[in-house]
Amino acid sequence: MRQLGVLAVGENLAADDFEVVRNAYEAEFERINADHALALTYTSNTVPDALLVPWASVAAAAVAPVYLVQGPNLARAIGQIRSYTLPDDREDWRDLDEDGTVSESEENAAKRAQYY
Repeated sequence: MRQLGVLAVGENLAADDFEVVRNAYEAEFERINADHALALTYTSNTVPDALLVPWASVAAAAVAPVYLVQGPNLARAIGQIRSYTLPDDREDWRDLDEDGTVSESEENAAKRAQYY
C-alpha cells in the first residue's frame, strides 16, 4: 500500500483493506505460479526474503485499480520472480576444451568473442 502512495508511513491498514490486498495477493500468487509453471517451493506466506519486494509489487499491481492509482510494473516483478526461481541451465560455452574448468585464456577468448 505504501508503494501505491495510499498508506503513509506509520499508518495502519484498515481490516477491510487488508482483506482486499490479501485476497488479491493470494489470487495473483496462484495465477503466476500456474501461468508460468514455476513449481514454487514456498507458499504465499513463506516467501524468501529475496522475493519480498517483487511479491509486494505483484500485490500492489493487483490492487492499484481499486484505489485508482498507477501500480508498479507487473512484468518486471514477474521477471524478478522467474529469474530467482528458474535455474540457469545454459551450457557454459566458455569452456572450449571441455575439461570442466574455464582457464584464463578461455575467459579472454570469450570476452573477445562477446566484444566483437
